[in-house]
Amino acid sequence: MSIALILPEGFQEENFLAWGMKIAASRDVALVVFDLKSSKKTSVTEVDWQAGDSQVGDSPTELTQVLREQHASAPSKPAECRLIQICGSLNSDEVLAEIQKCSPSFLVLPRHRGSKSTSADFTLQRDLFLSSACTTLQLCLGAGEPLHCKRILVPTRGSRNTAEALRLATDLAEASEGQVEALYLQEDVDESAALVGKRMIEQLVRRYADDEESRVATRSVVCDDVIAGIKKEANERSDVLVLGASYHSVVHRFLFSSITEKVVSSDILPTVIIIRPAAPWRSRIVAASRRMVSDIVPQLDRESRVDLVERVHRSSRWDVDFIALICLSTLIAGLGLLQNSAAVVIGAMLVAPLMTPLLGAGLALVQGNRLLAQCSAGAVVRGFLVALGIGALLGLVMGPEAPTTEMLARCSPGVADLVIAFASGLAAAYASGRPNLYAALPGVAIAAALVPPIATAGILLAVGRTELAFGAGLLFLTNIIAIVLGAACSLWAVGIRSDHAHSLMSSWAPRALLALGIMMAGLGVYESSSPVTLTGEFKKAVTKRIEQASTSKLLDMNLTRSSDGQELQLLIAAAAQADQSLLDDLAAIASEEFNRPTGIRIETRLTQSVGAQSSEAIEANPSEEKLEMRTQPLSR
Repeated sequence: MSIALILPEGFQEENFLAWGMKIAASRDVALVVFDLKSSKKTSVTEVDWQAGDSQVGDSPTELTQVLREQHASAPSKPAECRLIQICGSLNSDEVLAEIQKCSPSFLVLPRHRGSKSTSADFTLQRDLFLSSACTTLQLCLGAGEPLHCKRILVPTRGSRNTAEALRLATDLAEASEGQVEALYLQEDVDESAALVGKRMIEQLVRRYADDEESRVATRSVVCDDVIAGIKKEANERSDVLVLGASYHSVVHRFLFSSITEKVVSSDILPTVIIIRPAAPWRSRIVAASRRMVSDIVPQLDRESRVDLVERVHRSSRWDVDFIALICLSTLIAGLGLLQNSAAVVIGAMLVAPLMTPLLGAGLALVQGNRLLAQCSAGAVVRGFLVALGIGALLGLVMGPEAPTTEMLARCSPGVADLVIAFASGLAAAYASGRPNLYAALPGVAIAAALVPPIATAGILLAVGRTELAFGAGLLFLTNIIAIVLGAACSLWAVGIRSDHAHSLMSSWAPRALLALGIMMAGLGVYESSSPVTLTGEFKKAVTKRIEQASTSKLLDMNLTRSSDGQELQLLIAAAAQADQSLLDDLAAIASEEFNRPTGIRIETRLTQSVGAQSSEAIEANPSEEKLEMRTQPLSR
């Protein structure tokens, strides 16, 4: 067990070292001092500070002399004292990795009274405070007599974080033969407010002060201004002020809120200690995962991150360029679908602008950027409605008698489509941050088709094929959810995360990620609940039965979901409408193939023979002679 004390570059406050020794001595553990120096070359060196000629590199360190003097004059000494110098870029993750090698139970960080939480020179301390897994405190030295701990004040409003604050206060009071006062701040709501506050603070002390209850006095103060109440009581009745805080987002709100800023930066006289408990196990797992990913995945440098974020912001807007591209890509896709041309549909995928706002949505989730999320969602929704309208217009003007093969291919999404879309989101986000990988983006656009399913849904809605249109719409929904989640994962992995120095952590982003994850899992379960592919043996059996009649020919076969389960849709060319025996035979074949209710739907294109010897079937007027037959779903 040890206490790690951090000395940022340029900070060698003697009293801060003395406080570190006092805290370590009060808990009878070792003190490990980490001296941080910015350098192009990374190195970690343990310094023999007790030697008279201690030096690091070619120059003697002033810190070793200060450390010897403080250790010699300390009234109570830690079990052991070590000095480690870390040189390098001073990334918080790298510093934490070195600190963790000492397995500290406490991490002590300095806080200048005049520095703001958002200032550049406070970045490392803030990141360490938020990311450290062990119990962590910040120490802001007061204007009074150094190391004077006769009166220690612990203000509280009843949170569970009072426990760590009381334990630290009682340890310091015992080492200094001082007294702890637990202060409960109560609003002046009625005449009983002071009495209620007194009972509350007594209960907290009995719960959290362990065996040191006799050393802790309790008092309740009624006040309307919390900051003014803390300042008044601290200046008049204490040498040390100990404030408790929570982990992560609550720490961020507490530590960097206006209340704490005003307490630390005000004319308060005593030393201020802000302490938060060790990270919960879930947060430790997340932090370990983050470090592991950072070691494996190349991280974007700051310039690349700025360029990527700026480009995604700019391209996620609903503007004239976006409108033009969504209209043109939908027109191209719709015509390609009507002509049953895969090449034309692929061309529409390359023109479609929807991938960028989906990347913007993923970026908004990992950054907690609500404005970007709203902008990206607005562009996607408007783009969907415009594309659906254009597709419906094409369906009304040029609507086909029966869906083409390209349309039918987009009406039955499966788990494979979900995986493809997720992988496409990963690839798109990863390639977008690296100029040397831009060539991969067209391939990603082809893999994750966005506009063709919308155009298909619009055309099919216009011709009254709502079940198939629902399947195409489901494919689009599958694609956008999986792409957004894939993009968010990829952007997080390359180093774009939500722990900004200038803003509070957003609570909506984790909830949105959870909701999208649940939706993705639900789509996966739904899309795997029925087969979406037909085996070759089954196709052969169906084709053989239909073509037993010399004038019948199977044109297309498709398996779709229906309200009753699933439906096998067949398009045949024949001289007469299919009879009941054909329906019964096909139902029997389907019953043998599937283990769930399956309906049979046959569309017949009536044909006529030309010439006595001709076996060619010529399609008649489809608008007048298209016939349909159905069976109800069968179950085994």
